[in-house]
Amino acid sequence: MSRVLPPKRTLSAFGLIALMILMHPGATIAMSTPDPLVQPTEMQEYHIGRFAVKVPAGMTLDHQGTRLRFREIEEVVWPQGQDLEKAREAIWQARLAEIAQKKPPKDKEKVIIETRDLSIEQRWMKAVLYYGSDDYGDMLYWDVLSDGGSAGAWIKNRGVESAKEKMLVYSLKIAKAYRIPSPNTPTTALENGCYLQHGAIALPYLEDEEVYARFNYRPLNIGLKIQTQAVDVIEKVGLLDKLSAILLSGFAEGVKIKKLRTGKRTVAGFKGEESIVHVTEDGDSELSFTWTYPGQPDSGDEPDMTIDMSTVDAENYQEKLAIWDAILDTIRPIGR
Repeated sequence: MSRVLPPKRTLSAFGLIALMILMHPGATIAMSTPDPLVQPTEMQEYHIGRFAVKVPAGMTLDHQGTRLRFREIEEVVWPQGQDLEKAREAIWQARLAEIAQKKPPKDKEKVIIETRDLSIEQRWMKAVLYYGSDDYGDMLYWDVLSDGGSAGAWIKNRGVESAKEKMLVYSLKIAKAYRIPSPNTPTTALENGCYLQHGAIALPYLEDEEVYARFNYRPLNIGLKIQTQAVDVIEKVGLLDKLSAILLSGFAEGVKIKKLRTGKRTVAGFKGEESIVHVTEDGDSELSFTWTYPGQPDSGDEPDMTIDMSTVDAENYQEKLAIWDAILDTIRPIGR
């Protein structure tokens, strides 16, 4: 299945070059601390996968994507002011029409194999089984739509024909666990759950889990990205070491770097690495804030984590630094 999440540890061109130069042997480090007078006052909490984070009020969550147990999870908010049954059916039929437009494998007449109504008491669910593209004619796809209340969730995965029923069983387990927590529900009630943008999957970590969130703070033109991913093996050569090797190849020639702060930093109890740099090239400018933690093998509690904040100019640096520090200081595992 094609990934709906961004590539792991995606960096802007400036951020990539900045980190490369940052790790150059012999580089000096200019430390920087935020001005206490520009600390953000109002913070709003969001749940990203199995972690909670507070960001400044006014920072919006533009997108959140989740992969859980080898399945992509995509939420859909039911239209307000419409009959729920009709709204669900319209979204369901729109998806079927979209699938039907795909090109079937060479030896097949149509793409859709079958649809199933899998609704149970107090849970509306439907599923569609279909072929992939002509390039993946031996693969079958299940899309399951589950109603969790004010929103629904698509649970999507693919596999070989011999495993189609087993695939559906595992997808239905996730579909049945999808819910919309009420505003009065304490987060500890789902401390073993994985939070999405609107709802949550009330299941503990099992395998193959990745969450990505992108925020935007327009008053200061700040972009914030948070990504967690369970990994099988911890990389022996870290990201910064790899970038340092690229630097030695001369890739960063002509780029001016002002190093602001780098070093070890503990976030949410995890001992990771932080870098803050100002990069300029050909009149363009970017402030890049990055924190990474390599994670522990096959762990939902200690996944590989990357937090990246960037802005296209260096103005209001103290205010931006204060926002960065405030965000990192609030990150915690849900339920703790």
